Amino acid sequence: MKIESRRGSERTKINRERRRRRFVAGTKRGKIRQHGTVEQKRWWPWITIVVVPAIIATAGALYSAHLSLQQAGRQEALAQSGANQAVDAELSAKPAVIASVREADYTNSSWVFSRPLSESTVKSIAGYPYAWWRNKGQHLPHDVVSKMEQELVDKKRSLGGFLTVYDCLDSSCKNGSSHLVTVVGNRREKVRVVDIRVKVLDQTEAPHGTLIVYPGEGANAIERIGIDLDDPSPRVMLIPENGGDLRPLLDVKSIDLDRGEQQGFEIIALTSNYRVKWELELTVAYGQSTKEKIRIRSDGTENGAPFDTVPANRDGNYSGGVYVRDNSTGEFPRER
Repeated sequence: MKIESRRGSERTKINRERRRRRFVAGTKRGKIRQHGTVEQKRWWPWITIVVVPAIIATAGALYSAHLSLQQAGRQEALAQSGANQAVDAELSAKPAVIASVREADYTNSSWVFSRPLSESTVKSIAGYPYAWWRNKGQHLPHDVVSKMEQELVDKKRSLGGFLTVYDCLDSSCKNGSSHLVTVVGNRREKVRVVDIRVKVLDQTEAPHGTLIVYPGEGANAIERIGIDLDDPSPRVMLIPENGGDLRPLLDVKSIDLDRGEQQGFEIIALTSNYRVKWELELTVAYGQSTKEKIRIRSDGTENGAPFDTVPANRDGNYSGGVYVRDNSTGEFPRER
């Protein structure tokens, strides 16, 4: 009995020890399972105090940067708009197309005078004979020769002379005027010529004083435009380089000019009946819907002297005679 009693006591102790160990082990596992929750509770105040404000500050900085970029874009757009308005105001002081005009150099030309000239006067203004050029003129500096030639032109004009050229439009050949015209765009936007027409200002009797003829060939130009002033409604026609029918200029080509871009052409206006004063009238468009009418006269401005085209007829009746240059000598004998 004592032996069994001892064994019972030992089992009890063993069972108690087992239960104690299981309790301890269970408790430790519980602490381990609860450890993450405890740590989270321990770190959460720091997250709230440090991380959240940092996130809010970063978001605020990004939003502020976004607003700053938007404001900078608006300010830049306003500044550009102000600059454009200033440029537009400056450019609007002049027409949308600025023109320059000068007479073309033609070897096949004539000078017509309203009054008769004496043979000595004709000899003094007509030009130097070839013998003078061979013996003296060719040895002179170019600027001196140019000055002498310009002086002869000025003398002819002072005597009421008109320079005329001889050319053909289709099969119709007659005298008239030739000018080199250059147009330049003068707006921020592209300027487009939508219409170009001739406006006749005056028609008077052609002069029949004296005629001086310089036979030769017409000058060549990159772009040649013809106007028949004998037509009741003269049109601006493009002269084909290799022949062919004349066609209205703007039906064949467009004239679009950026700011500062230029385009040049030769305008040949012919007449056989009257002395005609005229001007060009351009209608141009730019921007959204802006249109502007521009007049071009002989000096390139809107208010200068108009183009002045006179006929010349070698077979016509000139009270002061007809003088024709002899191309072999450069002399100007009176033909009749």
